[in-house]
Amino acid sequence: WAKDNKFKADNDFRGKTLRALGLVLSGKEYKDIKTEIGKKTLKLLGFTEPKLYSLNIKILATTITVEAGASGKNEMRAIANIIYNRKKAINNYRKNVIKKGSMLNVIDVALSKNQFSLWNIYQKYSKEEMVKRAMKRWRPENSNYWEYAVKLAKILLMISIFADNTKGATHYYNPKIVTPSWAKGKSWISHNLKTVHDFGRDTKTNWAK
Repeated sequence: WAKDNKFKADNDFRGKTLRALGLVLSGKEYKDIKTEIGKKTLKLLGFTEPKLYSLNIKILATTITVEAGASGKNEMRAIANIIYNRKKAINNYRKNVIKKGSMLNVIDVALSKNQFSLWNIYQKYSKEEMVKRAMKRWRPENSNYWEYAVKLAKILLMISIFADNTKGATHYYNPKIVTPSWAKGKSWISHNLKTVHDFGRDTKTNWAK
């Protein structure tokens, strides 16, 4: 079908799209086609135009979704707290300890190099291009938790205090995947949360002490 209609397969047109359109027999009935195929494809097929999000919402929601993976809402809220806690800690350090440096917002923290690794390879691009490339690679909007990530992103952008479920953590890692060097020594303080990631503080980082 794709060949006959000169449709070139890319990240918007793979197995899920084929099955959702009924072009491949899979024995599965799709109840909500909007969760199964890319939004650009949906629009081309005549479906309702998908929701539009601001650039800042995309940045934060993508960060939360990709970093939390499929670990659920509690983990996503914890990642949102990490963003807020880092902003607060860095700004306090700059203001009260070294008394220099500009104050950061949550977007600055999310996109800064070596803060959240999903953005690192896009640092040479503009903010808009970073988001475009990251969203194309990770497809966060296809996550079952995307709308919750958007909700958390809106809260982060609107308020100055964020209800914390990490006990003030500024760092985290997934022990099932890799344990970073900073989590192996005495400088690492785990907050002992019952989560997939281990949340805590690396006290070698001045602003996290």
